[in-house]
Amino acid sequence: MQTESQSISDVIMRNATSFFIPPFQRAYAWGNPEIQRYYDDIIRIIESDLDSSQKDKLEHFFGTIVIKKGQNAGLANKFVVVDGQQRLTTTLIFLIALRDIEDDTTRKQQITELYLKNNASNFDDKIKLKQVTKDWDAYKALVNGTEPIPGNIKHSYKIFTKLIRDTKSTKTDIEFDHFITAIKRFNVAVIFLDERPFKGEDPQIIFETLNSLGKPLVLSDLVRNFILLRLDSQIQSELYEKIWQPKIEAILTSNSSKFYRDYLQYKMATSIKVVSDEKSDSNTKEVYQIFKQFFAEKFKGSKEDFVYDIVRFVPWYDWIISDIVTAPISTNPINDKQIKELLRNIFHDI
Repeated sequence: MQTESQSISDVIMRNATSFFIPPFQRAYAWGNPEIQRYYDDIIRIIESDLDSSQKDKLEHFFGTIVIKKGQNAGLANKFVVVDGQQRLTTTLIFLIALRDIEDDTTRKQQITELYLKNNASNFDDKIKLKQVTKDWDAYKALVNGTEPIPGNIKHSYKIFTKLIRDTKSTKTDIEFDHFITAIKRFNVAVIFLDERPFKGEDPQIIFETLNSLGKPLVLSDLVRNFILLRLDSQIQSELYEKIWQPKIEAILTSNSSKFYRDYLQYKMATSIKVVSDEKSDSNTKEVYQIFKQFFAEKFKGSKEDFVYDIVRFVPWYDWIISDIVTAPISTNPINDKQIKELLRNIFHDI
């Protein structure tokens, strides 16, 4: 493991470097409180820079970013973002908002060329940071200056746009260069994972050890990352996009964490504590530890067997939790109607 202290600006501006967020990582999750805190830190640095009485200008520690070398993306060096994707994405959304507000075409172009795109990249439109599947289209639209689909990416962009405009209208001494200076004083601890055989660090352990700023990981995040994190990036993409997303997450949606808890209860024939995605839940880590032990004992480390097993249970679980089941359960129309009525009576009416 190698650790370096760098500014978030230096990390993103690395020459001939592209970043890849594994498709199984959770989508961009920062909302109003996190965005406002981020922007407040930007303003604090700018005000320190403008204060002639301050000899040592303010800097800000922005947490950790964990990356490991991946397969090259064209001529570019590709780094897989193990942890810190929320920080990277937020900074880039802020820079896009700053670019779009700026009138000077040279400065607008500088942001695009230095932070957003990399001519050596083989990602779509030479974009430097490849987002998770759920966020890719929205983020790509922002980078290219087109209207993104609704979601957290667009919402954060709109917030940053309003905040920057309000600041420039009320504090006329704050200019474009001050915002860039602030980004250069956002410091991060960059952890480079060692990929050498028998000497490399386990990215899963490091991922679980680090705390996610602002948005704790829920049980479904932890399970997904546990299963997919150690796989090669191409295998990750194929498994997530062809199986995990369409056959598990797209069906379960917000019930994913509850599914894993109930799956464990069924498999282990024992009662397990309830988990919640909506609030800080101490049971999440406890249930996750139960899951890891169960996985090691039941599947002997075979992630493929586990994935195929839960894919089998997902539609059954969906039939149970859905008040109205539209998918066919039986090929016999009469049986299908009776089964659906029984499911509704047992799990909803009673």
